[in-house]
Amino acid sequence: MRFIVTFLLIFPLLSGCLTVAETSSNKSILPNIREINLIEMGAGRHNLQIRGNVYTQQKHLREQYMREVQAICGNGYEIEDLETSDITNMGHKKPVLEGTFKCK
Repeated sequence: MRFIVTFLLIFPLLSGCLTVAETSSNKSILPNIREINLIEMGAGRHNLQIRGNVYTQQKHLREQYMREVQAICGNGYEIEDLETSDITNMGHKKPVLEGTFKCK
C-alpha cells in the first residue's frame, strides 16, 4: 500500500521531466536541425536563426526556415534578409541560416 501511495505522489513529478520542450512554432522539424531561435522585433518583424549539425545541408535549413515563417505568418509574409554561414565547433563545420521577415 505504501508503495502505491509513493508511486502516485512521485509519478506526476517524474512525468514533468519526460516532456520535451518545443523549440519551434512548427510541429514538423526536419532531421538534423539542432537549434531554432526566433526573436520578435516588433511591428510584425521577426529574426529567425536555424542551426544544423555536420550532416545538414543549406537547402534543409532553407526548407525549415520557410516552414517556420509560414507557421508564424501563414501566407502573408515578406522575407527582408536571409544569410547563410558556418560555425565551427570542435573542428566540425555546422551550417547556420539567419534571416529577418515581416508578417503582412
